[in-house]
Amino acid sequence: MRHIVLLFFLSLPCFSLAQEGSGVVINEFMASSDSLSGIQDPGGSYADWIELYNNNSTLVNLSGFHLSDNYDAPDKFVFPAGATIEADGYVIIWADKDLMEAGLHADFKLNKAGEELVLSNADFEVLDNLEYGPQVTNVSSARIPNGTGDFEPRTPTFSANNNSSVSNIYEQVADQIRLSPNPATGPITVDWPESLPVPDSWQLADLQGRSYVLEVVPAQDQFIIQTPTGLSGMFLLWIKLDNQYFVKPLIIQTP
Repeated sequence: MRHIVLLFFLSLPCFSLAQEGSGVVINEFMASSDSLSGIQDPGGSYADWIELYNNNSTLVNLSGFHLSDNYDAPDKFVFPAGATIEADGYVIIWADKDLMEAGLHADFKLNKAGEELVLSNADFEVLDNLEYGPQVTNVSSARIPNGTGDFEPRTPTFSANNNSSVSNIYEQVADQIRLSPNPATGPITVDWPESLPVPDSWQLADLQGRSYVLEVVPAQDQFIIQTPTGLSGMFLLWIKLDNQYFVKPLIIQTP
């Protein structure tokens, strides 16, 4: 089942239409990165990146394949002659416009506020395409299960398998995480299931991907969040736990 923003447990607003049987898919991407991600391109920059995965049991020749952030211009990046992806393997394309650096670098950057990605073969037959919504810095969007599943927000698994052994366990109790009041004009109470450990971090982001610092105070089976002053509108509360992210929609109103 695909997830949308208004579900209580959701992946990023990201919808993919992989061509069945194509084998090579867009498997993970990061549209905003800094030094905290620890992921550097060959030139030492913390660039946007896109990961492809080969579901086939044989090597695939990528020569002449295309990758783009625009359905109307599918050939923004063309894989060079000799480019391949191993069976059960990964290839990283840096979306940073640094065309003179080593590695595969596309002549476009990813939009943190959301856009589209499309992968096509040398004959412009679409192999995989997706539309994604607002992203959060240093959080990737990855297919879970690896190579076949819907996209979910997570700690990056750069050039590696996306599967997480805790995903299903956490998802079973996700609907027990509740925010009240919602809409809110002041402090927010988060009901937290006893079966879950304390979150690693909290982050609030608006629908343009801008992030805001939160003051979070633990209480018995609850957390109290002080909403930043001067904010109003629709927001997403990102709760990080191990390699999982719980994403909760939140409306903040001016008192």
